[in-house]
Amino acid sequence: FQLEVAGFPGPVRRAALPVGWANLRDLKARCEALAPFAQEGTAAFASFASLAQSAKRIGNILKDEVPSEHFDAATLKEDEEKTLAVHLGQIESTPDHGALLAELAALADPLAAFFDAVMVKCEEPALRAARLSLLRRLQRAFLRVADFSQWQ
Repeated sequence: FQLEVAGFPGPVRRAALPVGWANLRDLKARCEALAPFAQEGTAAFASFASLAQSAKRIGNILKDEVPSEHFDAATLKEDEEKTLAVHLGQIESTPDHGALLAELAALADPLAAFFDAVMVKCEEPALRAARLSLLRRLQRAFLRVADFSQWQ
């Protein structure tokens, strides 16, 4: 309720709250960083709508899987998944919410390309494990700031 009174849009509140709100300063900082992306008609808004769809897709893919904590980028074969792995490295090393959101917004097109070109649950066990691990790490990176599957 306090986030609503403070003027944070619905998508911001719905995405920020599931990640946690025990630390109210962090919650407010995440909402403040997310708010510009909730302004309809902007490029950022379109990127986050796409990112929300990708987050849901990642969640569905990982729902019945237990990916390895070990990620072997050398196993990846397709350019689209290699690009995603490079972005993941940048995202994981970004400590600030605002900078992290900028990195995530830039991920919309590479994620779309990944899903168009890559069969995650392929027959080759090592490749499948690497792809699932890549998606799990991306999911964790998203959840540092918001649950984008709730971005509506």
